Amino acid sequence: MPGTADLNQAYWSLSNARPAYERADTFYRGTVDEYHASPRVKRLLSRYGLTNLDTFNFAHVPVDAVANKLYLNNLTSGDPSTDALIENIWDENEMGLEAPILHRNVCKYGDAYVMVWPSVEDDGETISGVDLINEDPLTVRVFYDVVNPRKKTYAIKSWCEGEGNERQTFAFLYYPDRVERWVHPGRVTKVNKSGEDKWKPYTADGQDSVLENPLGVVPFYHFRTDRPYGEPEHINAYGPQLTINKLVTSHVATIDYQSFPQRYSLAEVGTTGPNYQQGEVDPFSPEDADSNPESLNTASQLEADPGTVWDFQNTKAVGQFAAADAKAFLEPFDRYVKALSQTTDTPFHYFDSTGVAISAESKKETNEAFNSKVAARQGSLGFTWGQLFTDVLDYLGVFADRVDVVWRPINSADSENDLKALLLKKDLGVPLDVLLVEAGYSQENAQKWAALAAVSTPTEIPNTTE
Repeated sequence: MPGTADLNQAYWSLSNARPAYERADTFYRGTVDEYHASPRVKRLLSRYGLTNLDTFNFAHVPVDAVANKLYLNNLTSGDPSTDALIENIWDENEMGLEAPILHRNVCKYGDAYVMVWPSVEDDGETISGVDLINEDPLTVRVFYDVVNPRKKTYAIKSWCEGEGNERQTFAFLYYPDRVERWVHPGRVTKVNKSGEDKWKPYTADGQDSVLENPLGVVPFYHFRTDRPYGEPEHINAYGPQLTINKLVTSHVATIDYQSFPQRYSLAEVGTTGPNYQQGEVDPFSPEDADSNPESLNTASQLEADPGTVWDFQNTKAVGQFAAADAKAFLEPFDRYVKALSQTTDTPFHYFDSTGVAISAESKKETNEAFNSKVAARQGSLGFTWGQLFTDVLDYLGVFADRVDVVWRPINSADSENDLKALLLKKDLGVPLDVLLVEAGYSQENAQKWAALAAVSTPTEIPNTTE
C-alpha cells in the first residue's frame, strides 16, 4: 500500500482552498454575513431583527450573465456516425441538464470538474459506455506537474459521511494507473496528539483499497476561468455588495422613523439638571442607566424607538426629530451598483433592466468588454469539452482527430446594421450556413436551411403585361 505523503498534501490543499469557494457561493446566494464598524450598531440592528434582513443581492448577476451565454449548440467530429455516438453519450448522461449547471459552477467558483468513469461489461475488461459526473471544487481538486503545468499528475475527491462518533472522512486519490482509497475516523486535524496518522486503507465495500484505473489517465476534466486554477466571475463584486448590504440595512432601520418620527418634549428652564427633586431621574445621566456594558441603554434612559416621546418634567414645548434623508442611502446605493458593474466588466443594463432604453448599436459598444470575456470562457471551456469527448471516444475504441464545440453565438443579428453586415458577407461568398449561425441560429437548423436553399429554385413570376 502506498504511503500517505500525497494524500496529506492533496487533502490539505483541498481543505485550504475550500473557504474561498464557500465564500464565492455565499456571495452568489446573497447569504454573506454583514460587517459592522461598531458592535453597538450591530446590537441595535439585532434588537430590531435587521441583522437577518434579506439582502439586495447583485453579486450573482456577473455569474449568471456569463453562464447564460455559455450554451452548447453542438459537439462534432466531422463524421456522422461518430457524431451520432457523441449525441448518444450526451443524452445518456443527461448533459443537456448537467452542462448548464457545470458552466454556472465554473463562473461561480472559477473551477469545476467532470469525472469520466467507464461502464464495464461482465467480463470486467470491455468498456461499453461512460458515466459523466459533475463535480464541484469543494470536494475535488486536480494537481499538475511542476515542470509541465498542462499535465495532470493526480486528483483527490474527499467527502464526509455520518454524524458524531459515526462520522468518517473519505479521500480517494486518482492516478493514471490506479485509485487509492482512504478513510479517516471523524474530522481530520493537522496535528494529532498521539502523532499517529489515522488515515487507513478503505476496504469496507469488499474491494481492495487500491483499484486499477482502466482509463490510463487522471479521470477528472478541469473546467476553469484561469490556469492553473480559476477565479469567480464575481470576485470583484464582493466589496461593492457588502457596502450595498450595509446601505440597505441602515436605510431599512430609518424607514420606521419616516412614518413614525421620534418626538420629544422640552422641560422648562431651571427644572432640569442638578435641581431635580428627590426621586426624579435625570434622563441623560449614565449613572441612572443600566450598568451592564452589553446593554443598549447604557447612555440614557430615553428610548429611541419610532413613535415614542421623550418626556421631561415640567414640559415647556414639544417637537420631533427629522428622519434621515433617503437620498443619503439611495444615491450611494446606485453608485455602488455601478461600481459592481464596472469592476466585473458586466454591462449596467444587466443590473437595471428598467432604465433608459439604449439603441442596439450603443448596447453593442457597451457589451464589447463583456463579450470578450464570454469569448475567452467559450475558448477555455470549449477546449476542455473537446478534449473530454476525444478521450471518451478513444476509451470506446473510436478514433477521432478532434471534437469541436459549436457555441450559440454571443450576439444574434437583431438590428438592421447586423443584417446588412450579413448580407454583405453573403455577397463576398460566405456560406449560408455560416451566416445563419452568426445570426444566432443553431448549427443543425443552419445546415438544414442551407441544404434546402441549395436544392430549391425560385419560382418564376409570370409576366401579366404581355
